[in-house]
Amino acid sequence: MTGADQVESLKQVVQTERKIPNSLLAELNDSKTYLFVGFNFDAWYLRLLLYSLGLSDNADAMPSWALHTGPNELNYSTSAFFSSRYKINFLKLPEADFVQDLCNRYKAELGAADEPAADAAGSGRQLNALIVSDPADEALRQDFLRALAPLRTRYNLHIHETLAGEDVQATFERQLADSQFIFPLISGNFFSNEQIIEQQFQKIIDADVPGKTIVSPVLIGKCMWKMVLKGPLVNAVVPNNSEPVSSWPDPAAAWTDVAQEIERRIKTHFS
Repeated sequence: MTGADQVESLKQVVQTERKIPNSLLAELNDSKTYLFVGFNFDAWYLRLLLYSLGLSDNADAMPSWALHTGPNELNYSTSAFFSSRYKINFLKLPEADFVQDLCNRYKAELGAADEPAADAAGSGRQLNALIVSDPADEALRQDFLRALAPLRTRYNLHIHETLAGEDVQATFERQLADSQFIFPLISGNFFSNEQIIEQQFQKIIDADVPGKTIVSPVLIGKCMWKMVLKGPLVNAVVPNNSEPVSSWPDPAAAWTDVAQEIERRIKTHFS
């Protein structure tokens, strides 16, 4: 197809009697999350196509996800456009790894569906969470705790703490085994902390088991995290746009994004 062919095709979708059926358009709304697979998002016509589907940048819209397929790595400006305009976040996995991870999580959800569901918001069930961070990032850790405050009340979310005098490593391993959520606060300080990297990091990675324990890395500072995080953890990074909290013009907006995504994961995995 030439560029003119593509324009004509999209014009027919948007303007003529061959438009997308209303019954289908009715399913495309801001309350749902969408997964786009097999598209080259650097192609210009996808911007018009998504517009014609009615997806919007409504602040309350659910984030969607896309697996970019193209001859080159996704252009940063393209990623920024779709993130800001349509709340689309791009998965950073090879297609084979993505499909395998999706199948594993789907099977885990099917297994969980065979068991009686417990509503974490109303059953009194306690959800435990472990925050792993470098002491130099304590101020950002406190900001994170403040962002979690509504979730701690709504979902009975308990944050593990290490008391003075406790064996740090032994306490870490005990709390790790007892947590439904693990939040490593990712920064340059985190990766330069020898105890975290040498004694704890691999155990954090291994703890990520769908339906049991969810590892959700929180990107708080600029660092080369893409060289270290692998597999499903790359896609689990928050904020949703994979920009460090410290880089946001409005840190409160960043923490709100983080808290909303964590709430979504609570509802998905534990409600």
